[in-house]
Amino acid sequence: MNFADLNAAVSDLRHACDTQIAPGALAEVGVRGPAGTADEAAFLRLTAWCYVLLYEAGRTSIPFLLQLCLPGSDAKRVEAHRTTRGHVQALRTWLFHSLTSNKDHDLAISKAVSQWFLTACRETSPQTVDQWGSSFERLCADVLLLVRHCTTTVSAIVAASEDREMLLSDLRRRLSREWPAHKFDAMVEDSASRLGETINAKAFRERRIADWRLFLAALADDADIEIEMERLIDGEVATHFRSILPISTRELMDSLGLQPGPIVKEAIDALRRVYESGSRGRHEIIAAVRKELQLDQRIGT
Repeated sequence: MNFADLNAAVSDLRHACDTQIAPGALAEVGVRGPAGTADEAAFLRLTAWCYVLLYEAGRTSIPFLLQLCLPGSDAKRVEAHRTTRGHVQALRTWLFHSLTSNKDHDLAISKAVSQWFLTACRETSPQTVDQWGSSFERLCADVLLLVRHCTTTVSAIVAASEDREMLLSDLRRRLSREWPAHKFDAMVEDSASRLGETINAKAFRERRIADWRLFLAALADDADIEIEMERLIDGEVATHFRSILPISTRELMDSLGLQPGPIVKEAIDALRRVYESGSRGRHEIIAAVRKELQLDQRIGT
């Protein structure tokens, strides 16, 4: 099995998705595919390409098609395709991330990958050109079968007499809520700017985007998803800035001459109020906290 066969099958699936579901239902794979077949570099490129296909370009449509078990489908084969998708994720993690044996999650991934390689090339980790070549062919074959199954499922949905409109509408609704990352970033930046703050939107989004996409998917069909998402992001951005002190506790204590104790908690509470009221700049904030706590009177100076 070679990459050309897999790439052709993906083109067929993309055509089926574009014409029967919605344009862009399966996006282009934006990474370079393998140039060869029989070395480690080719396997690395194939793994990266398959991961982008299954988890980015087809992030919504492929899991949807794999979760269906239409009349006449072989449940065991469908489950095997779902397992293949998981194998691709594990391989990509194992190949491109640092895993350690003292973490249960990392060890589980390493074990799964070792078992996959055993079935592909009879080694827990390929070493020779032949072993990498066998692993390459196995991955191509597994993903090719998954892709062809998805194409067949699209045809089955379109041919269904009863469930056709329900299934297509469900998938189209999910696709409409599959926002690109940059759309979330723009909302995060807008939310921060309304608070008079600046923020690293990409870093903020990366920690939360999985939950945000689940939130979008769970909204009612008649919900205004733009407004609902804006409300959620506004709340999280506001919480983010409330949780960060503009001045460290140690710096606050040193500047105000405070000793450890209840007065420090009072000072931190005052610090938050002063900051939220719009005070900016270290000297301005400290002066405002000193005034609010009436420290000059309290210490008799």
